[in-house]
Amino acid sequence: MKLLRVRSTNGWAWRIAALGALVVLIVGIMSASAQPAQPNSRTGGTDSGAQSEWLGQVIPFQTIPMRDAPRALPAAANAAGVDRAPRRTFPATAGEPAASNFTQDPLMGTFNPLATNADRVFTTPILNFDAQLFSGVNPSDNVGDVGLAHYVQAINGAGGSLITIYNKADGTVAVPQFELDEQTVSGLCDEGAGDPIILFDQYAQRWMWAEFSGVGNGLCVYISNTSDPTGSFSGYAFATSQFPDYPKFGVWSDAYWVTTNESAPAVYAMERDQMVLGLPADIIRVTAPPLGGFGFQALTPSDADGATLPPVGLPTVLMRHNDDEAHEPGSNNPAEDYIETFTATVDWGTNVLTLSAPSQIAVADFDSRLCDLFTFSCLGQPNGGVGLDPLREVIMHRLQYRNFDTYETWVGSFATDLTFEPGTTAEDQAGTRWFEIRASGSGLSLHQEGLIEGGDDVSRWMSSIALDGSGNLAVGYNVVDYDNTFPGMRYTGRLATDPLNVMTQGENSVIEGVASNASIRWGDYNSVNVDPVDECTFWFTSNYSPAAQWRTRLATFKFDECGAPPVTPTPSPTVTSTVTPGGPTLTPTETATTIPTATATPVIGQELIVNGSFENTLIDGKPDLLPWTAVTSGNDKIKCNKAGKPDVALDGICAFRFKGEVAESSKVQQKFIPGVLDVFLPNDVLFLSAFVNAEAVPVGTLKVVVKYSDLTTKSKLSIELAQTVGYTELLGNVTIASGAVSQIKLSASHKTLSGKVYLDDVSLIWQLSGVRTRDAGLLPLPGN
Repeated sequence: MKLLRVRSTNGWAWRIAALGALVVLIVGIMSASAQPAQPNSRTGGTDSGAQSEWLGQVIPFQTIPMRDAPRALPAAANAAGVDRAPRRTFPATAGEPAASNFTQDPLMGTFNPLATNADRVFTTPILNFDAQLFSGVNPSDNVGDVGLAHYVQAINGAGGSLITIYNKADGTVAVPQFELDEQTVSGLCDEGAGDPIILFDQYAQRWMWAEFSGVGNGLCVYISNTSDPTGSFSGYAFATSQFPDYPKFGVWSDAYWVTTNESAPAVYAMERDQMVLGLPADIIRVTAPPLGGFGFQALTPSDADGATLPPVGLPTVLMRHNDDEAHEPGSNNPAEDYIETFTATVDWGTNVLTLSAPSQIAVADFDSRLCDLFTFSCLGQPNGGVGLDPLREVIMHRLQYRNFDTYETWVGSFATDLTFEPGTTAEDQAGTRWFEIRASGSGLSLHQEGLIEGGDDVSRWMSSIALDGSGNLAVGYNVVDYDNTFPGMRYTGRLATDPLNVMTQGENSVIEGVASNASIRWGDYNSVNVDPVDECTFWFTSNYSPAAQWRTRLATFKFDECGAPPVTPTPSPTVTSTVTPGGPTLTPTETATTIPTATATPVIGQELIVNGSFENTLIDGKPDLLPWTAVTSGNDKIKCNKAGKPDVALDGICAFRFKGEVAESSKVQQKFIPGVLDVFLPNDVLFLSAFVNAEAVPVGTLKVVVKYSDLTTKSKLSIELAQTVGYTELLGNVTIASGAVSQIKLSASHKTLSGKVYLDDVSLIWQLSGVRTRDAGLLPLPGN
């Protein structure tokens, strides 16, 4: 079976042949592999008792390519700014906070903002530039993520979310600002309302963008059809039973997990394995018991980073912080407070979501009473500026998860009150608490924790935290104080080898503010993310005040030491914590004996053929074919766009060009040789996508050939080239016949004596028929 999808450079159109057959094929493969789920090693605690609610199945719509999106109109330079709807609050369920002996955070002094490593890469941003400008509304809710070749940033606009796509290499704009809801046609998502989230699902190599709907109750979720964010997306209009305020998303193996602020903290599961294929997807909702004292609250979902996806069958983890003096008056412990963890699983066969009762992990005592528990105008600015919202109620975006094979770990951060001195401004100073929690034999336990403060009057808040692939940690945050510190952006970090519980890299400035912000709505979240290609470069997006209105900025930085395996440092004796019994018990994931030359087992949507735009590798500033090889004449080569001439590339700046001048066949090809841990099984499917622009009638083919080390006959896919008007996407697939795969080869050949044929954005995706365990056994795909 062959599929042909056409996108003309003179317009936009889709023509999908045999689509129904493709859906039947994929669903058939997935159903055939379904087996009873194995016992779950991360469950074992009591169920929360909340009944989940299946909200239905949503059929996706298709957007136009984002590179063709109409440009958004900029806000007027002197716009006064309009606050979006105030933060939604609900009646608090507890009385007054309990009396407390808390006068100062016990972790004061564990951070030295003056520590300097001036000769280190980390302390000097690599890229540092203004991104999207003031949009006329408050807050910005700026957020973003980094993918294979792009960085995508989103902010709030008057009509919903505004998005700009940047080239990762140099920060230049790839797609100028556009409104997300303008890419829909009608219905729930025709009018977006902002609170955007941007995530790159590196395991499926798909972008996930989201905002809530401005009409009715709903979440609008967009999944890219390829790894390229400038292309088209499959959109999902998920209706919800309540307004899903403050949505936060996380990537996990069985679902996209979402948490929101509703009458009780809500948790949603969206059917990820369907969404990454652009197929109809289900959504399920459940609620968690609320904390007393807060009228605004939400859990924070795990968001997976790194080479290894969470093993299928292990539940996701959601967290929140609990200052028991504030939330449990009469039963508080003055010596400690808690990180509360919930585990959640979803059964897509029965559409049931199960949420555990909370388990408590003890941490050093902290104080959530920043200007009490409900006042939003809080953190003072110079010259009598309005107080800024501290966002005291939630663990900040993101709760990052990494699986380092030998251990699993989560890092998170939240705002806390540094001192409590009634009647003075000191009670309104914020610091950032950060923590790392690991899975151990007895469940989840605290590995380390710390506090970011400077021994001065500056508030450090609105944080975002992440680990790189070597276990080094970075935190980005905002700063402000009453006297002379206007809202600005700073960051700090620590090496994996440093003593526990301390930040060692000093405080580093991205940019300092020069004016007070005119609105108390400074922001609801920032974002620190890690480049999925080098697993080293941190991308930090936030906003600062160059005038009375905010402006967003992007900065990147990395550790010199990144690239080394993560190291478990010697424990520091300065902080001790215990795990409160009760709730779910967790056990570590089984791991295989390390094989130095092996790579992690590919997961759903693993891209085997890379370098699709022929410009990922540069030699002396020029594109190089590697990892492709070619048998061609001297006129068949990479060609790049030139000023004053029509572009030859579909995306980026270069494409491969066949130029017919010789009678013999020319060929460009790439091979994939399975590694030790690359476990193929019969009924796995390879999906080919390639864009071809043929000016004349060509004689040539696209081929995929799978060789086996046993006696199984080769599996083949062959697509004949044809003349096109602009670039045409050719699609096809081939089914794996045996697990003994020895080589996969993708090639493009050309035999025409005249005319030019351009090849760009080639991709070969390995779609598993079942997810492998490390002993090469078979587990069902998520949702089966």
